Amino acid sequence: MMDGKTISIPVSPEMTCLKGTMRKKQKQRRPVNEPVIDRSEDVRHIHIQARLPGIPEEKIRIYLETNTLTLIASDDLMTFRKEILVPDGSRLCKKTFAAGLLNLTLEKTAG
Repeated sequence: MMDGKTISIPVSPEMTCLKGTMRKKQKQRRPVNEPVIDRSEDVRHIHIQARLPGIPEEKIRIYLETNTLTLIASDDLMTFRKEILVPDGSRLCKKTFAAGLLNLTLEKTAG
């Protein structure tokens, strides 16, 4: 009420009133989890195993940039994300996935 007059303010469906203030509804975000990682190395290779229970293989993304391997895996319920430092110039030479276990082998470059 302002000066005895009622005013009407249109509210879009994505807006809610919370304690007298207008706030945009946020999309419900899936929790981001860090997968359990096992890592081992030998002279020429780095071996990484990531546990990704319930994630189908087609929902796994692997990015390798300079000295960082980024693993992102998600489905409708959860998201896994992990950044792993690797030696500069490493390259992914083998990937297998079975029963929720992702196995990666990276080759170290000589240098």
